Formats: sequence, C-alpha cells, structure tokens
Amino acid sequence: MIWFLLIATLIVVGVFLFAPLLMGPGAVKTKSPILGFASLTLAGAAGLYGWLGQPALTTASAQEHLKAQHYYADRQVGASKTAYEGLLEIFPDDSGLKAEFEKSQTDLRDLARFYYLEGQLRQSVETYEALIENYPEDTALKSEYDSMLADLATIPREQLRKIQTVGDLKQTLRESRSRNPSEWRQLGDLQMQLGDYNGALISYQEMVASAPIDPTYADILARAETFVETRKQANEMTPEEQQAMFENMVSGLAARLYESGGTEAEWSRLIRSRRALGQSQALAQDMEKLKQVFADQPDVITRILKP
Repeated sequence: MIWFLLIATLIVVGVFLFAPLLMGPGAVKTKSPILGFASLTLAGAAGLYGWLGQPALTTASAQEHLKAQHYYADRQVGASKTAYEGLLEIFPDDSGLKAEFEKSQTDLRDLARFYYLEGQLRQSVETYEALIENYPEDTALKSEYDSMLADLATIPREQLRKIQTVGDLKQTLRESRSRNPSEWRQLGDLQMQLGDYNGALISYQEMVASAPIDPTYADILARAETFVETRKQANEMTPEEQQAMFENMVSGLAARLYESGGTEAEWSRLIRSRRALGQSQALAQDMEKLKQVFADQPDVITRILKP
C-alpha cells in the first residue's frame, strides 16, 4: 500500500511540475491548482502512512486489546491466548502486539516457577496445567512440569501441606501489609519447621517491627538468631565438635528449666535430647525435677515422658 501511494504521488507531482512545459502557450491551465492540491494530499497521506506504519486500532479492537491484557493480568491463560490471537489475525504485522503476546507467555511461565519457589504449590500446578493445555506443542514446558511433579512426589504429604500453608500465608501477609505480630510469628515458626531459617528470621523481624515494645517477640527473634548462627557454626565443625556443642546446648537448656520452670514443649525437648545423647544419669535427674515442676499436672508428665 505504501509503495502504491508513493508512486502515485510521484506521478501526480511530475505531471503538476512538467505539464506546463509540455503544453503550448495557449493551453488551458485551470487544472494546475487541482493537480497541486491532489499531489499535496497524496504526499501527505503517503507521509502519514509511512510515519505511522499502519492504521491505529479501531475502538472495537482497542477494547479487545484491553480484554487480552486483563485476561493476562488475571492469569486466564486460555482467554488471554484467544484474545491475542484474534488481534493478530486483524493486525498480523503489528510487531509490538506480537511481542506483547510472546511476553505474556514467558511471564506466565515465570509466574508458575515463582509460585513453586514460594511454596504456593497449588497455584503453580494450576498455572502449569493451563499453559500446557493451551500450548501443547511446548515440550520444554511439559518436561519442566513433569520434573517439578517428580520432586513433589518425594516430599511427605504433611510437609507439602506446611509448604502450601507457608506460601499462602506469605502472600496474604504481603498483600494485606499485616502488622499483626502473631501472624508473622506463625509464619516464622512454620518456616523454622521447614528448615527455611533465613525466611524465618525475616518473618520474626517483621513480627518485632509490628510490636516493638513487646519483649516477648524480641526474645523469640534473639533465640532464633542464636539457633541459626549455632547451626551455621555446627556445619563447619567436626563430628566431635558438633557433639560437644550439642551437649553444651542441652546442659544450658536444663539449667534454664531448673531455674525458671519452663514449658511442656521445652521439657519434652530436654528429655528427648538426654535420651538421644544416652545421658541416663542426667535423664533420671531431669525426670525427678520434671515431676516437681508439673506436680499438679500428671497428664503433662505422661505426655513428656512418653517414648
């Protein structure tokens, strides 16, 4: 189209410029202004077309474009693909639209990966399956998904449940910008159980920031930081050094419980540790002290001493 307009413009301009030279002195020249106007109009149209490259989207097409973007933002993979493909049938040469469509596919795959890494396993599976359903020719995507499922199959069901809970809770707290310290503590506790110690420290820091005047939360953070640092040091120790460090930690826990009384969970940890270390004499002393601390709670004693 653009070449047709340019050639037509050159012809009209040529006629307009050279016609007077070819015509005799008595020729009628009344059409010169008309030819001039026509040449300028065609030249303007050609220039405008060359500048824009193509007509702008119609109102209806613009609405479809917005729909495609909305579907993509809402992670409706199939609807987004259909909308973009419909637009590309109308504007097959629109490189910007084509690039936007391709980017939407890449972004959705990255989102599926992000969900998996963040522990939002259900959302990751749903996004992968939607992508595979709409892009069955993408063998690399299918292979990536199968590998993820194989990894998940090796994780115990209870741990998977905790991972999903952590992922959902992280998203909820981020979106709500929660300042509830108990929610951040819950997240930190779950992350500690899953071995995500760095993530747990971040959550505990948010917990303290949400309740800066409560010493209880500051103490939880301090103990978590000590635990993580100790674990880091232990990884650099010999087995003998690790054993000695563990024994010192157990002795420290016992001294604190003998002085403050402690909780059921702490006494359970002490008894389990004594058994693991084979410290039968210290275990017998701990059991006597335990019976004194929980003298009026025999059911607690029974739970703690249960093998």
